[in-house]
Amino acid sequence: MKRLTVPITVKLIVEDDVDATKAADLLSQAMLRTNIAPVEAVSIGRHQLEDVRTGFCKPGDHTFVVDHLFSPDKEVPPVCRDHWYSGAIESAHEEHKPLFDEVERLTGLKGEIWQSGGMTMTMVFELPGAQGDYSPKLPCYLGLKEGEDGFGDWIGSVSYYRNEEAMENGDGVDVVMAYDGALNLHQWAAKMKEHLDGLLPAMPPQDTSAELDFDTVEFLGLDGTGMDGDERFPFTWDNLSDIERQRLLDVTAYRRRP
Repeated sequence: MKRLTVPITVKLIVEDDVDATKAADLLSQAMLRTNIAPVEAVSIGRHQLEDVRTGFCKPGDHTFVVDHLFSPDKEVPPVCRDHWYSGAIESAHEEHKPLFDEVERLTGLKGEIWQSGGMTMTMVFELPGAQGDYSPKLPCYLGLKEGEDGFGDWIGSVSYYRNEEAMENGDGVDVVMAYDGALNLHQWAAKMKEHLDGLLPAMPPQDTSAELDFDTVEFLGLDGTGMDGDERFPFTWDNLSDIERQRLLDVTAYRRRP
């Protein structure tokens, strides 16, 4: 076994009349109770109290504490971090709305903006029946607008992610690749519709006892190899659950849109 020593600096936002010694003691007790690993000891050094900078957030009508990394030479902006991000997302949604409207017209899929890291504003189109605890739910399309040409056409891409493994590995299926040449919004949406139309066979199938194809099985999150011991394998329409059938009906309903 080894002894791991972790140097930690903790900054607490406290009231002016705080008992700093008591606060530090409570912090050390909390660290001793961590369940990451057995804690042998916690050493608290000399604490420091310093004034914090505050600002007033006009959109939220509240006072906020300025982050300690914010340069003291810069003027505090009139908006807190949370409202600044939400405002940026709203602005990005308005910027992308023309494409969202065209995609919804052709496919029925609704577009949203997902802040995927830093200030990257990613377009998300979740398929009907998409599942997951966090955004974006899967399966879904993820897109990125990276610019426009002189005619207002868009440069960027859209990829399809069918499950969590594909998402984690960055193994998306290219649906729109507008880099060598910009595409207008209808072309973006039409390529997504073409991919969506070919995603799944018509449901329910004419022969409900026939084995479902691999893409359909994987779309449902089932193991198409039979290695997980599911007694229903091979999967057919007849041995799907009501929820699984409804997911297929939901997504294929979009394929039948005029």
